[in-house]
Amino acid sequence: MPPASPPHKPPSLLIVPLTLDSLTTPPTAHHLTLIRSAISLLLLPCGRRIYTPPLSLRISISAPPASPQAPPPSWQDIHALLSTLYMAAAQEAWRREYPVLNVDVVFDGGDDDRWLADIPDGAHAAVVGRAEDQAELAGVNARRGKNGLGHLRFTVIDDEEGEEEEEGEARLTTVGSKADVIYQPGREGVQAYDCVALGGTFDHLHVGHKILLSVAAFLARKRLVCGVMDASRLARKQGSSQMQPLADRIAGVRAFLRLIRGIHALNRSTTATTQDLHLDVVAITDDYGPTRDDPAIQAIVGSLETRKGCEAVNTLRATNNLPLLDIFTIGVVAPSSSEDTPSSDEAQQIAAKISSSGIRVFLEGKAK
Repeated sequence: MPPASPPHKPPSLLIVPLTLDSLTTPPTAHHLTLIRSAISLLLLPCGRRIYTPPLSLRISISAPPASPQAPPPSWQDIHALLSTLYMAAAQEAWRREYPVLNVDVVFDGGDDDRWLADIPDGAHAAVVGRAEDQAELAGVNARRGKNGLGHLRFTVIDDEEGEEEEEGEARLTTVGSKADVIYQPGREGVQAYDCVALGGTFDHLHVGHKILLSVAAFLARKRLVCGVMDASRLARKQGSSQMQPLADRIAGVRAFLRLIRGIHALNRSTTATTQDLHLDVVAITDDYGPTRDDPAIQAIVGSLETRKGCEAVNTLRATNNLPLLDIFTIGVVAPSSSEDTPSSDEAQQIAAKISSSGIRVFLEGKAK
């Protein structure tokens, strides 16, 4: 029998399995409390130290198979679900003064929990959940033992544990959380494309980036093109001394897209398997990149901040006699502005820190 992971070493990767009723309904208060409690547990031993590799929280989503008659999850459903989960985690990390916590939301994609059985011992991973989840982890650990790997530790978090969100507490949301799309004539309602594009700096990959990348991966049937801005355009960015090298940013995007490959299987409009999505993660030196001249690209995904840039892409493609792109717009990280939860100074500060520039400024302060 292989040895269990050393009990005295705190985990650097904490896994939170969440089972939802469906992918078209919001997570429950229990789910969000579990996420907040897990972050508290993960950050408790570290204080404010910055670790390399960074401390990570992985939220693994599963849901019962929908009946053939049930409507499949749309890209808006996936966007809303990801926004809720990522925002809950990001806000809790900020409240604990650790905005560099790496958070990933992944979908099982029909693979059940087999991925847990393959996590290497060097990842120093542990799992949190309710008491009834221990039986499932016992099966995972049995498979890990057969693979010569140590057992994953399990920590029980009761429903009552964790800090509940206080009434009137500042919350984050995504501006335009209903999302939006501009279809080209004749393509109204399309939910999947052979080739989808997006672009950005993707510096210190944060929750806003990950929502953007996840929605793009959900929409892509065969190929996903992601342009990563060259450093020559970024020298004047706030906190530029902590800007990641281009190679690191490209590697981070590629690693994340590989991690979330299960999202590809959720879109019933795609018939390909999760392994069929080809990833083109390339450096770009302007706002257009491959969208300038690639006739195979059919759609582009951006944020409210970059929507005008997406429209400029179509203007250029029209000039070059190329097919125009459907434009998908997702929300950006911002304070909630609903009537029952007005935005506040704290929420404004949280939103600023979750941005790439906010993270760079935080790291600059740590480097002094």
